[in-house]
Amino acid sequence: MKKKIMIVISLSAIIIASSTFAIMSINDGKSCRKSKDVVFDLMGWGNIDLSINPDIYTAPFFGVKILSDVGEGTGAISTADFDSNGWIDIVTSYFYWSGDYHSGVTIFYGKSESCFERKNITPNLRLTIYDIDTGDFDGDGDKDILVTRFVGWDENGSWWEAAEIIWNKNGDFNYFDRTIVFHLGASGIPEFGIASSGEVDWAASHIAVADFNQDGYDDFVLGTNCAKVALFLNRGNGSFSFGGIIYDYGSFCKGLATADFNHDEYPDLVVCAENDGTGPINASGYIYLKLNNRSPECFDRTSPGILVTTLPPREETNHTIGSPSTGTVEVLDYNNDGLLDVIFGGSWWIHMFIQQENYTFKPFVVAQLRSRYLTWADHLLDGGFAVADFNKDGWDDFVQGGTEGVIRLFINNKTFACIKKPADRTAYVFGKEATGIINLLKKFPGDKLVIGPIDVAVECLCPMSKVEFYVNDKLVYTDDQPPFTWKWNKPGFGKYLLYVKAYDEKGEFAGRDNVVLWKIL
Repeated sequence: MKKKIMIVISLSAIIIASSTFAIMSINDGKSCRKSKDVVFDLMGWGNIDLSINPDIYTAPFFGVKILSDVGEGTGAISTADFDSNGWIDIVTSYFYWSGDYHSGVTIFYGKSESCFERKNITPNLRLTIYDIDTGDFDGDGDKDILVTRFVGWDENGSWWEAAEIIWNKNGDFNYFDRTIVFHLGASGIPEFGIASSGEVDWAASHIAVADFNQDGYDDFVLGTNCAKVALFLNRGNGSFSFGGIIYDYGSFCKGLATADFNHDEYPDLVVCAENDGTGPINASGYIYLKLNNRSPECFDRTSPGILVTTLPPREETNHTIGSPSTGTVEVLDYNNDGLLDVIFGGSWWIHMFIQQENYTFKPFVVAQLRSRYLTWADHLLDGGFAVADFNKDGWDDFVQGGTEGVIRLFINNKTFACIKKPADRTAYVFGKEATGIINLLKKFPGDKLVIGPIDVAVECLCPMSKVEFYVNDKLVYTDDQPPFTWKWNKPGFGKYLLYVKAYDEKGEFAGRDNVVLWKIL
């Protein structure tokens, strides 16, 4: 028995070492470069060449394109058609260090599906930009830009942030033509008499824009460290009145998003926050859906709303040190079924919660982001998402920015099934998840180790008629009854491509998902 254990451990060490070499060889900062990786086999399954995306470990639901690398970080991001040319533009923050701290706001003007022209619209602001969103704040029919940012310290040593609007003038922006909405500081928000109970209560401001009261002018909500989500209503001229505190969600509100979930033409609100011990439920963090009640106050003030999920997501609790209990959120309808879904990122994982019925949500992993450095990964705790149909195919896509400054386009590839087992960064021994030293693969995203037989399991976003299972391009099994599984009990020794093809109830192709794994025995 000891000899067998030593063999397994040795094989695991070899696999981990080779995986480490693969990461180092392609992770040199050239995010758009593709490398060749050979899937090999010593047990008669056949060999196959793979093109490996060096930037994404797994992205079953989206095709991923690198748009730009804007520096050392970009967190605030939003979309609009600023110049009215019919293509989506992207506005984002950037920062980098080059003898001094540089930061600002830049727009990528869309010229086609994947062609953009970049233009900086601010001077070097030198300090942190927390969030960006877009809206028509003056009723002239075009989209202006709302920014929250750190502005510095006063003569008393107190810190200040500001929310300010940069006005759209026929598709162009002049930073010196802007309006300060309010200031946030250690004492609160003085323009509206909102007091602070803690030194950093109203710091790290995040926003979401919508016409909550349907008066024709865009309003916005504000979330900060204190997670007292506040409503600000547009007076019709780009100035705002304080609409009250919608709810106190605990602490560290990093994510706010708006969309009409119940199709009543009134925007609803999605909130992501961390539980500081005073939150509405016993969880480290959570995402809530707050429905607009169509009253003058827009929202009921007595409850947090409908729970979308608790945090951290279940896939991260076993694998990630310091799994996120808050992060950024956005809303999309991934499968075009009229039921809105939620995407979330708080670390280097991106999750998607697909709405089923009656505001229940099913979790899926979208992607794990690769760092340009081996020692760390792109991080979304202070990152951002924005949803739009970039390729005009009628399906929601999204754009993502994170702490490393890499902007990625996620183009919806209409995949409605994914491989749930074997899971990423997991080792299995005769069908059971390994523990201890064998599961050292948790340190190396993109790796899966299977020792002995395993039940391959597929999870579907919607009903399917059948799922086909392939190993190295060979069809090995077809399952026409849910839950869709295949028992892989034929011996293997090597690195394999395992993928599935799903077909909907009409028999039409419904997407493909791939995993690359090591199989022994």
